Amino acid sequence: WRINYLGDWGVQVGFQILAWRRWGDEARLTAEGIDYLTDLYVRINQEAKDDPEVDAEARRIFLDLENGNEEYLALWEKFRALTLDCLRHSYTRLGVEFDSFDGEAFCEREGLLDAAFDTLDSELGVVEKSRGALVIKLDDDEENGMPPLILRKSDGASSYATRDVAAAMWRWNSFHFARNIYVTDHTQSLHFQQVFRALARAGFDWADRNVHVPYGLVKIREDGKVLAMSTRDGTMIRLEPFLDATVDAVRRVVEEGLKKRAELDAAETESACEAVGVGSVIFWAQSRGRRNDLVFEWKEATDTSGNSGPYLQYAHARLCGILRKYEEPVPDSDGTRPLDSPEELRLARCLDRYPDALRRAMDLFEPSVVAEYLLELASTFSSFYGQHRVLGQEESVTAARLRLVDATRVALKNGLSILGMAAPERM
Repeated sequence: WRINYLGDWGVQVGFQILAWRRWGDEARLTAEGIDYLTDLYVRINQEAKDDPEVDAEARRIFLDLENGNEEYLALWEKFRALTLDCLRHSYTRLGVEFDSFDGEAFCEREGLLDAAFDTLDSELGVVEKSRGALVIKLDDDEENGMPPLILRKSDGASSYATRDVAAAMWRWNSFHFARNIYVTDHTQSLHFQQVFRALARAGFDWADRNVHVPYGLVKIREDGKVLAMSTRDGTMIRLEPFLDATVDAVRRVVEEGLKKRAELDAAETESACEAVGVGSVIFWAQSRGRRNDLVFEWKEATDTSGNSGPYLQYAHARLCGILRKYEEPVPDSDGTRPLDSPEELRLARCLDRYPDALRRAMDLFEPSVVAEYLLELASTFSSFYGQHRVLGQEESVTAARLRLVDATRVALKNGLSILGMAAPERM
């Protein structure tokens, strides 16, 4: 069950509503959509740096929202719907699907927070009062140990942690999951340690089934400096125009290659450019170790001859081209001669390691293991193909090598699919 757990509730919503109340313009919202909402959010956060009352007012608005303020609820629903429309289009381009878009607000509006609090407080007795807030203490040594998990702030509002605890309890009751896997950036690591320990303190025997899979932040270069992207600071790059720019970056190379072979019409060419451009972003993000902070490098990510997504996609198209030239189904094993050259054996052994690479990637929650394997597979195939002709040989030789080519194609296509990438048959 794949949940896009949107951050659609919390003080940040209070900031967005406050910005709208001060400067909101319906005409601009209609024309500019999420870009305009982002501009407003950046502007109100800049004001909050100089005026503490801005933060206090945003918190009051969020508390009123939690208490059912109809004006604020209507604005929240409008902003949420607009944001989701934008996100869904980008998800479609990335080939990403979700079973649910129920975010933090789901916990509030379905009564999960009150139910979770009652269970933790009245039934299990793990809730304590601390400095006006209601918390679950996670360490006996509060000075040097893990700080307590705040369930209700001193003003009565819920916290990010409250909603995560309630959501985990709901997911267990709904699914009895084997694993509840949270994929977020690594700055949330302490938060999830607190949540998981709070669940264990409450005595839930499923607490150890919760897993946090952190990933690094994507950074940008600005005036020679490397900066983390931040919505509130105005340094965020939206995904949709970023994907557009990457598709444009690979367009010339892809179009030139296809034009030489005169294989695709305009629509098919555009589809290939989209697959390679988007694929270059996906591969770049997943090939460098998920815990590492990343600085996107256009040239490296889109280089068809380097350790990149386009390089792997080109290798797949090359394999498909060999099979197309044969113009018949791939031969079965009857009548093939044994593989005996060093290059053939090296490629066969590399193919044999594919299941191990998948198992290791799954055990480590590490997609870069698959990415590294695919680069090795493509390189090993290139070495084989540089030394041995496939077509036009003795029948048993051609049959054996075609089977090797097809097995490589299948492994490469499946591996790209696991990474979320398309595998074009022509490039």
